[in-house]
Amino acid sequence: MNRVRQFFSALAFRAPAAQPVSAFSLQELESAPLKWLKRLLLVRVGLSSMETLLAEIQRFPMNKLDEARECCWLIATQAAEDGRPFMIVLKPVPKDSVGRIPNFRVYEPSQVDGVFSTLKSAYAETDREVWFCLSIVDDTTLSLGGRYTMSKEYGPEIVEMIWYTSPRLIEEVSLPSFPFPFWRAKRYPGTLGFQTDLLHIPAKYGGKTDESQKKFLREAHWVMGTIRRYWGSIECLCAILYAAGAREVSLEFRVNAGDLAFIDWDTDRDTGPLGGQ
Repeated sequence: MNRVRQFFSALAFRAPAAQPVSAFSLQELESAPLKWLKRLLLVRVGLSSMETLLAEIQRFPMNKLDEARECCWLIATQAAEDGRPFMIVLKPVPKDSVGRIPNFRVYEPSQVDGVFSTLKSAYAETDREVWFCLSIVDDTTLSLGGRYTMSKEYGPEIVEMIWYTSPRLIEEVSLPSFPFPFWRAKRYPGTLGFQTDLLHIPAKYGGKTDESQKKFLREAHWVMGTIRRYWGSIECLCAILYAAGAREVSLEFRVNAGDLAFIDWDTDRDTGPLGGQ
């Protein structure tokens, strides 16, 4: 069992006056991709549901790439016919790693074949799975992604949000040329609310006019208010990961046409149990 799978096997819930209960079954620990275990943990702590998870992510083994391509093309075609901008993110997911997984993006049906040709060339002979999911990235709706980072030690909470694209692009923000709106804020222990560090609004989305700033800040604060409704589950997730050795937890979320969903989590990259993966 590799180091990261050992980390997952050690995750346990702790109830008052009760023995710790494993977060995963033995079968899940032995056979499920680690990326799937990450999503299952969100279900186990109440940040998602199994029905939502199964509806959101399409999973196919690499020996069924043709079937996966057809499914992806149908989803893209239906989304295009609905008339709202969309994005399908595809990942070649390995069994025993959770990080550094390439992302491929489809914005129209004509791009599906090219992406699957690349996947077939690079990964068809591996034991990876191809995963993909649909997001609406329509700037006429509330559509954004974000990352909420909390520390076990006495430090600020940090939230970052990016509109109309994948939350993974937060890692690629480069100002002032970044083409999407971006917000970063902090909340220090003992204070109420988040204080804005940075609000970047490209001219395409209104620039830094009073009206556009109010719009994006209003949406950001609405999202944070919605996230706080899940605070008990967030505390449970952090407690589980801190007990297993993490010092920092980042919770990734997406708002798709106004509906908030938690879609991933990470621990401190450099020194934590998932660091370097």
